[in-house]
Amino acid sequence: MTDQIWQQLRNDVLSGRQSPGKRLRLDALKEEYGVGFSTLREALWRLSAEGLVVSNSRKGFQVSPVLRDELIDMTRLRILLEQMALDEAIQNGNDEWEARLLSTFHRLSKYKQTDGQPWDHWHKTFHNDLVWPCRSPVLQQLRNQLHDHSRRYRHAVRNDPNRDDLGEHRALLDACLERNAQKAKALMAQHLQLTTDLVLASFDR
Repeated sequence: MTDQIWQQLRNDVLSGRQSPGKRLRLDALKEEYGVGFSTLREALWRLSAEGLVVSNSRKGFQVSPVLRDELIDMTRLRILLEQMALDEAIQNGNDEWEARLLSTFHRLSKYKQTDGQPWDHWHKTFHNDLVWPCRSPVLQQLRNQLHDHSRRYRHAVRNDPNRDDLGEHRALLDACLERNAQKAKALMAQHLQLTTDLVLASFDR
């Protein structure tokens, strides 16, 4: 039961359903999720260990706030890690990888960011499949953690209607299929930085 509630709470935090900075009152959560206090506390402590929730002896639990400096730092690290993973993935990639990428991109193309969970799922799957041949478990784990944390920032702002998000993913796909590592790494950096710039602009409004 704890794993199930942890996953549900985690998804709600990452999607913005539990908004950044929101106080997580145990009595309200008990009503909302239909579980006991001990299960909720254990799930919240796990989220706290991930940095998604913060605990305070006086105020209890709250969703971690979104912070400008954290986003800038996180983006810098994400770009480095994604580029490292792309280098190895393109070096190791095979026909199975290409087929996997094409299939996932086809599914991603059916959704828009405003579709919520389906887009989130296929967006993450596509980014994971881009670097699927990378054989470093530690690198994969780190980039996955940063990808999840970045979701909170993406959901904190409205999608830019002028952005060709699918076109950016198509360009990444093509660069990988061409085995052009330098192009793929440059496109990845641009893709991640553009998202960050849009979020930072929303902070300034």
